Amino acid sequence: MSLISEITIFVLAVFVGFEVISKVPTMLHTPLMSGTNAIHGIVLIGGLLSGVLYSLVALGFVLIFKASGVFNFAQGAMVLLAGLALVRSLDFLLAKGFPFWAAIAIGIGFAAVIMAITHGDSGATDEEL
Repeated sequence: MSLISEITIFVLAVFVGFEVISKVPTMLHTPLMSGTNAIHGIVLIGGLLSGVLYSLVALGFVLIFKASGVFNFAQGAMVLLAGLALVRSLDFLLAKGFPFWAAIAIGIGFAAVIMAITHGDSGATDEEL
C-alpha cells in the first residue's frame, strides 16, 4: 500500500470513529468508558511491571560493572540456558505423567545442574583477574 492510501484510510477511520462515538447515548457512555478505563489500567500496570523488571536488570548490570569493572553479559546467557533447561524438563516430565510440583522440583534441580556445569570454575585467581 502506498503512503497516500494509508493516510487516507487513517483519516477516514478518525472521522468514522468520531461519528460513531458522538452518536452514543449518554446513558451508555459511562459503561463504555468504564470498560475502556479498565483496559487502560491493565495496560498501565503491565507497563509499570515491565519498567520495574527493566530497571532491576539495569541495576544488576551497574552493580556487576561497579564491582568488577567489566560488563558481564555471559551470566545472563547462562541463566537463560538454565531457564530453558527448566522449561524443557517440565514439558518432558509433565508429558510422562509426573505430578506438577514434582516436575517443578526436578526441573529446578536439572536447571541448577546445568547452571553449575556451564558456570564452572575458570581456574583464575582474584589476582589474575
